[in-house]
Amino acid sequence: MDLSITNSGREDCAPRHSYGPAVRSCYLFHYISAGRGVFEIGERRYELHAGQGFLIVPDIVTRYQADDTDPWHYSWLGFRGADAEMLIARTGLSAAQPIFEAGPISEITACMHQIYDDMHTMPDAALGTLAAAGGALRFIALISGTRRANLHAADAYYEKGMWYIRAHMERTVTVEEIAAFVGLSRSQLFRAFRQSAGVSPREALAQARAEQARRLLRSGDLPLYQIAAACGYANAAHFSAAFRRSSGMSPLEYRQQAVF
Repeated sequence: MDLSITNSGREDCAPRHSYGPAVRSCYLFHYISAGRGVFEIGERRYELHAGQGFLIVPDIVTRYQADDTDPWHYSWLGFRGADAEMLIARTGLSAAQPIFEAGPISEITACMHQIYDDMHTMPDAALGTLAAAGGALRFIALISGTRRANLHAADAYYEKGMWYIRAHMERTVTVEEIAAFVGLSRSQLFRAFRQSAGVSPREALAQARAEQARRLLRSGDLPLYQIAAACGYANAAHFSAAFRRSSGMSPLEYRQQAVF
């Protein structure tokens, strides 16, 4: 997994301690263990308390400030990488919906403290970074738990199906396989995908392949036959034809546009 921890820490804020307005170059979580404060993004203002947190998205102006009588104590975690956007998507958070509530407070705070300790106390920096990345995945799972507990059944089936698709991207995946993994009939799977995402399983598979292809085209100079194999296409010709149908341009045209 391509995930790099950029920073982590914790702070017991002084009254009215603030940061910003500013932009960040990575995804940055703050989780409040005690006290209160305000988070601002654009024209929106959120009053937050212990057990809540907020997400800062790259290149978006934000500002936050501790309460003047009950200043918050928080921990933070920043990361970037090719898989960062996918992880954020699994939390359901975005610039439009940056606030979350999760607990137990002690467990999530301990997770964030462990990430900091892994980065700063392990004698081997490379191993510390690896351990911290594992902690970040645990943090994502913890804060996503409350949202997932309230998922509609169709959403849960859709997410499970998409997990299977992404885990087997490099080979041909059939709708029957996805349905068997999710535990539904083909028609039930179709209804769940339609209800949750407005697409059929076959359309979702095509979109996932196109997304993977765009990421690989942007991230390096892999030859088309290798990208085709990584996205489950039989050969570069099939891949190029499918990519043109979904994107309106050839893979090489997309790569040139993405570079410039």
